[in-house]
Amino acid sequence: MRVIAASFAELEAARDSLRRLTVDAGVPEDDVRVAPHADGYVLGVRFPKDVHAAVCRVLQESGGRLLVDVPESWTRGTGYDPAVPDQDPAPASDRVAPAIRAHGAPA
Repeated sequence: MRVIAASFAELEAARDSLRRLTVDAGVPEDDVRVAPHADGYVLGVRFPKDVHAAVCRVLQESGGRLLVDVPESWTRGTGYDPAVPDQDPAPASDRVAPAIRAHGAPA
């Protein structure tokens, strides 16, 4: 499973993405939410890896700006189980910041 968050300036664009994700990409309605955020709206969606391209296409075509695109296990959501091997329990910031610094970017 993957989790994506995208921002939208207009509520109608976010709602259009929500509708298209459930209809066109087959994402269950319980796995998509829209909420007010900063200067607009944010849409959060949880979905199987095999529909990743379709989800990204819907968000792009609706004018969404990608904020986060990560495996669900990084969110410590329902997919994270500390008893299952090969899951990285560290918060995403703990994994990403060292990689950014390794490439010479400021932390």
